[in-house]
Amino acid sequence: MFEKTIGLGKKELLKKKELEKKPLSKILLFHVGISTHGLETWRLQNKLTAEQSFRKGFEMIDQIIDIQLKHKLRILTLYILAEKKQSLKQNPEEFDVLMKVIQESLDRLAHSDKIHQNQIKISILGKWFDLPSEATETIRNVIDETKDYDNFFLNFCINYNGQEELVDACRLIARKVKADKLDPELITKSTIKESLYSSNFLPPDIIIKNGRGKSLNAFMLWDSSFSHIYFTGKNFPEFTELDLLNAIEDWKKS
Repeated sequence: MFEKTIGLGKKELLKKKELEKKPLSKILLFHVGISTHGLETWRLQNKLTAEQSFRKGFEMIDQIIDIQLKHKLRILTLYILAEKKQSLKQNPEEFDVLMKVIQESLDRLAHSDKIHQNQIKISILGKWFDLPSEATETIRNVIDETKDYDNFFLNFCINYNGQEELVDACRLIARKVKADKLDPELITKSTIKESLYSSNFLPPDIIIKNGRGKSLNAFMLWDSSFSHIYFTGKNFPEFTELDLLNAIEDWKKS
């Protein structure tokens, strides 16, 4: 059963069953963002290699897709990889390992029956085109394989930084102004939204931040202006379906 794979205790199972009695279909919840922070801390605590922790992270993503389908969440955005420069500064060798795991995982999703049967469109937000060629080829393939789907939307933030997203939006707007395609006096908040990586998606209703720190780490910086922020206080591999249900309950009370 799914509960066993995510390690829920008896008390958690009881609370989960109680929360599941409240149908999400009656709640106007369209978009949930989830960060994957806490992998490094979890790896050190469990004395694992970088590759083992990265693979565990993508196993978790498979489970979160199940949660998305179970609760009919139209849009799910996962913060996978911060901007490449930051990652390289931390550890170039680990970055190469992560690239390998990302490629394998995205290739698996591109051929996943679950993805195709449920018509889940996969998009990548961030400067993914600056990644190594092998990774960009895999990314283009998974985008192409799911481009015509519109039942569910699964976004991965890869080589992503929320501040850079705004900088790129400003550059795009500036080019339009320079080309006389846009009057500066007509620039609005909508103009900025239309220039973001996430331009095709509604802003998140809820952002669930994993990891011990209480910072969004520039995750969907513009789009999160009115999002409900829920901090699990857990490392990402410890995230469970109950955390999602708790976040929704917290959001409903706000």
